[in-house]
Amino acid sequence: MMFGRCFLMAVLCVPTVAQTTTFRGSPADAKTVDGAMKIANKVFPCPDAKWSLVEQPFWRHHTVLKLTSCQWPFFRPTVAVDEQGYAFLLSDHILIVSAKTPLAQFNAATQAESTFVDAGNVSDYLKFFVTSRLNWSDSLVFGGDSLARKVRELWGESDARRLADQTNDIKATLPTMGNIPVKDDENGHAFKAAVFEWRPNGTPPAMQRHDITIHPDGRIELNSEWIWRTNPESPWTEYSYPRHGFAITLPQARAPEENDENDIAAYDLYWNGSRDEDTQISARLIVNTRTDCASWLIKYRKELKLNPPVTLGDYSMTLDKPIKTHEVTIKGNPAFEGEFSLNVWSRAYFRQQCLNGTLFAFYALWPRSQTKPAIVDGMFDSFRLISSGIKK
Repeated sequence: MMFGRCFLMAVLCVPTVAQTTTFRGSPADAKTVDGAMKIANKVFPCPDAKWSLVEQPFWRHHTVLKLTSCQWPFFRPTVAVDEQGYAFLLSDHILIVSAKTPLAQFNAATQAESTFVDAGNVSDYLKFFVTSRLNWSDSLVFGGDSLARKVRELWGESDARRLADQTNDIKATLPTMGNIPVKDDENGHAFKAAVFEWRPNGTPPAMQRHDITIHPDGRIELNSEWIWRTNPESPWTEYSYPRHGFAITLPQARAPEENDENDIAAYDLYWNGSRDEDTQISARLIVNTRTDCASWLIKYRKELKLNPPVTLGDYSMTLDKPIKTHEVTIKGNPAFEGEFSLNVWSRAYFRQQCLNGTLFAFYALWPRSQTKPAIVDGMFDSFRLISSGIKK
């Protein structure tokens, strides 16, 4: 079971209603790029979605679209639409249960297209695969051995603050897609490439190595493994964020980076390093700086009486059953919290509190077989307000 289906806490920002891998649109819509984008919005219905066309010569009977922006942070999936209006999701790392994996969907489409790969076009085909299948977030960097060497050299830095600064420096200079060598395999009947995927703001620091075999008919074999930087042990440290008016104490060697989407910012607070959903513990904070706290409180209390599926900040999560939500008082202010089973592997906790015109939404994820880890309460309970740099 791969960690790809639940990367940190980003999964909690994707509504369950979005968890579909295929959609049957109309052949008329499939004839134009604008029509194909309408179909793509049904596969991944993110508000205010903007899609871009993936230019490629291999799938002549498909329109391939990459999500470039929308209201949900993090996810930038790829959707392919065939001439009959049938659309499917190519990107992994999204909490979706499907009869076919994205890799199986990719291979089925490429065989239906009678794709032919040779030495003249294999580099372009590899780039198409990485862009459409592996690149699920605009924060990722891909490259070959040269990227891996640079990142390993970076990891030699023992000071946490300098590591963060140097990470930002190298992130600004590297292309999203570097040169990736491709070579013939030993028997000359396929091509091989080692692709390294680096997420600069990952915590703890890690790369993923993808060993890719490309067959002449375009089929892909993929084997992936994680490469870790061993983090030095460090005590809990308080990090301050004046821009959003809060401080929080965390058990990690570096402060989390914020991911901004207009008035919403997302902070990755903690991850225990596990890539498997049945052992993973992670935590996240989402901040909405344009919230009328009085209206929010009235609305939330009303919704509690009606007992509908709860709304988590600006992200609606519709589950099979409503999340059991309670009003509590935290440091003298009203808040709402709830705990629920997210899927067969994981349980989740959320807490919302609106303070000084800013909504703070906390999320945590841990194995379903366990009670809520003490480390979650330790982080969330350390949260405090400080002077804000935001002008209301």
